[in-house]
Amino acid sequence: MALSAVSFFLMQSVDIILLGKFEQFNTVAYYGVAVKLATTGTLAILSVNVILAPKIAEFFELKRFDDLSKILKRGTRLMVLISLPVLGILAVFSPFVLGLFGNDYKIATEALRILLLGQVINALCGTVGIYMNMTGKQRKLNVILIIGLVINIVLNYIFIPKYGMVGAASATAISMVIWKIIAVTYNYSKDRVITFVR
Repeated sequence: MALSAVSFFLMQSVDIILLGKFEQFNTVAYYGVAVKLATTGTLAILSVNVILAPKIAEFFELKRFDDLSKILKRGTRLMVLISLPVLGILAVFSPFVLGLFGNDYKIATEALRILLLGQVINALCGTVGIYMNMTGKQRKLNVILIIGLVINIVLNYIFIPKYGMVGAASATAISMVIWKIIAVTYNYSKDRVITFVR
């Protein structure tokens, strides 16, 4: 689980690190605020995951797959119910919210909206990471996260020189969507468990 956390942390940091290599400091500052704002939507995901984790492990161990399916379904719906309104408000009012940090920060509006779109997909995919950690699939999750990290690094190297912070946001969102879809697909093919919203 610690390795998963490190891989996930690196995936969330690569864009800022590489943006600093290709762009000026003020661009990195504007983008950094957009990243922080976009991650506010993940608070609902983290909260639900903390509550569900022990139940997922218990139901899986006891082979209570109907109960497991129900709790995953409810948990994912709760994530979506809490996070989508927050993400939607941030998307609609991006220029205003960024403007609270200073007028120049509005330059990150498009990047913020791209990151928010990635967070929407994150919420729709549900408890996929926690499910894998709680059901003995940590190594598979680590492999999937490393694939996502490599994709993130490659896309950032390709996109940032051409598109700046919008490229960084796109690379981050795309790599997140890819690893989430791989994980969701793996869980369904392995356990016939649906972690995404339905």
